[in-house]
Amino acid sequence: MTKIISNKSNVDLDYPVVRPSLDLDFTQEELDPRITFSRGSIGTRVNRNRLIETVAANQPRFDYDPVTGECKGLLIEESRINSLLYSQDFSNASWIISGLSFSYNNVIGLDGTTTASTFTAISTNTLNAIYQNFTCTASTTYTFSFYVKLGTLPVSSYKIAVYNNTALSFIAADVVPTQTLSSNSWTRVSYTFTTPVGCVSARVYPYRNDNRTQNNGTFYLWGAQLETGSFPTSYIPTSASTVTRSAELAEMTGTNFSSWYNQTEGTFVFDGTLPFITNDTVGRVPYGVSNGFNFSNSMYVAKTSTSLALSFSIINNNVAQTTGTSLPNMTSSRFKVASAVADKNIYSCGYGGTVNKHSRPSAAIPTVNRLTLGREPWNGSALNPIIGHITRFTYYPRALKPNQLQYLTQ
Repeated sequence: MTKIISNKSNVDLDYPVVRPSLDLDFTQEELDPRITFSRGSIGTRVNRNRLIETVAANQPRFDYDPVTGECKGLLIEESRINSLLYSQDFSNASWIISGLSFSYNNVIGLDGTTTASTFTAISTNTLNAIYQNFTCTASTTYTFSFYVKLGTLPVSSYKIAVYNNTALSFIAADVVPTQTLSSNSWTRVSYTFTTPVGCVSARVYPYRNDNRTQNNGTFYLWGAQLETGSFPTSYIPTSASTVTRSAELAEMTGTNFSSWYNQTEGTFVFDGTLPFITNDTVGRVPYGVSNGFNFSNSMYVAKTSTSLALSFSIINNNVAQTTGTSLPNMTSSRFKVASAVADKNIYSCGYGGTVNKHSRPSAAIPTVNRLTLGREPWNGSALNPIIGHITRFTYYPRALKPNQLQYLTQ
């Protein structure tokens, strides 16, 4: 019997020994020098100490799970704007506070400094609330998020709201967060809403409760964010103005690409994360190879818009060589997929499941010269990034067999 060499262990799989010619393990917090990486602004990440820290422009973000402490890999996100001012400084007049006593910057926040604030709900007041107004666009989806930790306030008493200033009516009132709140740790609460027709001004409440009998106890706030989109992205700190986090770009071209790529046959293996939601209206592309920024000669994995379906596609001279339905639907945000390509034989597998084969008498592999990680390979403006993590990307310069694809995606 013979074996392949993988990131797991050597295993007999009835094939000559094949070593990957490219093996990018982003959990090691290292960026291969052959990768060109850019992001035109600062960004934030969760570091190995489970704290949120700022990362300088054009530097990669190796992100950690704040609960498990596990390194998720290289974080790739699209451009987003935090439209709330003074995201950590609730003492600023941008935040309107009613019926609450408070102490500012007296609790350690998610960045490890005393930038979080304490609030006490008072049962003798009719309304306890904190909110900030913002200018909005009508019929647009926004996601509001912030970090909260409970003191003596009961979980059942914590409610949030969104108000339409234009029509003087609530978009959402008395909303109980779906996230599990705790007195021992910070929880990021997020709420997605769509502004009504004609709405040009609104307000978001990280806390609002007008039930007098429930208003009694302390809680802590840090890191408020409002962004256009159907789910929250990494925290963007602000002060006197809104802040834009730029999109990220990671790619290999020229000899940095040709040094490991085989134009005749090969196998791609991707391990990473994508937003595990069905209301994302964008097709996310975890990786792709192309001839310059040319869609007509490309190979890529994609998550379809508005669903959790994954596909591997090959385009040669503007002719589809696959049906684009060769991978299973996502079953969680973390996924592993592998695709082996050779003339007239294209295999794909995900989650260690069924291997699908695309057979066409005319199937051909396009000539390519660029690897793009975390977004579409045929567009130079960083469109449709994954908003997720690349844990590991591996390329074998041979078309591996179906049982090997199953093994590598388990």
